Amino acid sequence: MPLSIHPLFWLFAALIGWLNSSSFIGTLIWIVIIFVSILVHELGHAITAKGFRQNVHITITFFGGVTTRSGPKVKPWQEFIIILNGPIAGFLLSAVAAAARSSLSPEVKILYPALTITIIVNIFWSIVNLLPVLPLDGGHLMRVIMEAIFKHRGTKIAAMISFCVAIVLSFIAVTTGYIIAAMLFSFFCFESFRMWQTVRHMSHQDRNETHQETLSKAKKLVEEGRLEEAATLFLHIRAETKKGLIFSTATEQLAQIYLTHNRKKEAYEILAPIEQTLSIDSLIILQQLACEQQNFPLAAKVGNHLYSLYPTAEVAFYNAISLAALIEEKPAVGWLECAQREGMDITKQTTQDPRFQPIQHGNLFKKFQESLDN
Repeated sequence: MPLSIHPLFWLFAALIGWLNSSSFIGTLIWIVIIFVSILVHELGHAITAKGFRQNVHITITFFGGVTTRSGPKVKPWQEFIIILNGPIAGFLLSAVAAAARSSLSPEVKILYPALTITIIVNIFWSIVNLLPVLPLDGGHLMRVIMEAIFKHRGTKIAAMISFCVAIVLSFIAVTTGYIIAAMLFSFFCFESFRMWQTVRHMSHQDRNETHQETLSKAKKLVEEGRLEEAATLFLHIRAETKKGLIFSTATEQLAQIYLTHNRKKEAYEILAPIEQTLSIDSLIILQQLACEQQNFPLAAKVGNHLYSLYPTAEVAFYNAISLAALIEEKPAVGWLECAQREGMDITKQTTQDPRFQPIQHGNLFKKFQESLDN
C-alpha cells in the first residue's frame, strides 16, 4: 500500500504538539502520536478496501489522511464497511494503548503519558469523525445510507443534512468558546454547501456506469487530440442522458470542441439552456457568447452571478456591455467603474466601443468619460 506524506503535515503536527506540551520532547511525542493515529485510521480504510480487491494509496496531508481507491466498484454495504473501519481502527488503537498502559505505573515517564494521549486522541477523533458531517467518515456513512434509500437524491439529502448539522455544531462551538472547532465546522459547512450546489442537478443517469465510462473515454480522446471522435461520444451522451451532471459535463466539453473549430453559435446554443449547472469556465464563455449573439438579458444574468463567483475586470466589463445594450445606464456605468477598480485600463477609446452606443448620450456615461481625463 503506497504511502505519501505532505511536508506540511510535519509542521502542522509540530504546531499541535507545541501548543499542547510547550516542550521539545512533548512536541516530538505528539508528532509520533498524530502520525501513528492518522496512519492506523487510514489503514482501517485501506486494508478493508484491499479485502474487496481494490487498489489503495494512502496520503497523509497537513490536516489528516486520505485513502484513494481504484479498481472494482464495490457494493453499497462494502462501501459502508470500508468507511466505518477507519473510526473502528482508531477505537482499536485506543484499546491497545489502554491495555499497554494498564501494565505500567503512572510514574513511568514519557511512555505512560504518551499512551494516555494516544487513548484520548483516538477516542475523541473517532467520535468526532462519526458525526454526520461531510467530509468526515460519519458524513460519508450517512451519504451511503441516503443513497441506498433515495438513490441519486440521497447525495443531495446527505449534503443538506451535513450543511445543517455543521451550522449547529459551529454555533455550539462559538458559544462555548471552542474557536478552533468553530472554524473547523464552519469549513465543513462551506464544503457541504458547495457539494450540495454541485450535486443538486444530479439525475439518476449520473449513476449509470455505462455513461460514466463513455464520458471517461471521450475525455481521454480529447486529451489525445482526437476531437471529432470525442465530439461524437459527447453527442451520444447528451442524447442518452438528457439532464444531470454527466449531461452538463458532456455539453461543456462539446462546447469547447465547437469553439476550437470557431463554431460559436453552436457552442452558445448548447450552453445557454443549462446555464444554471455550468462551471465557472463555461459561464465565462457563455457570458461572452451571449453578448455576441445579442442575448443581452442572458449575458447580464450570467454575468451578475458569475461575478459573485469569479470577480474579475473582464466579467465586469462584459456586464457593462450587456447592460448598456439594455439601455440601463446607471448599472452599466457602475460595472465600468468596477472593471476599472479591478485593474482594467479603461480609456475614452474603450468607451467609444459601438456596444456602448445606446447609453452614449446619458449624463452618467458622459461624466464617467470626463473622469477618464483626470
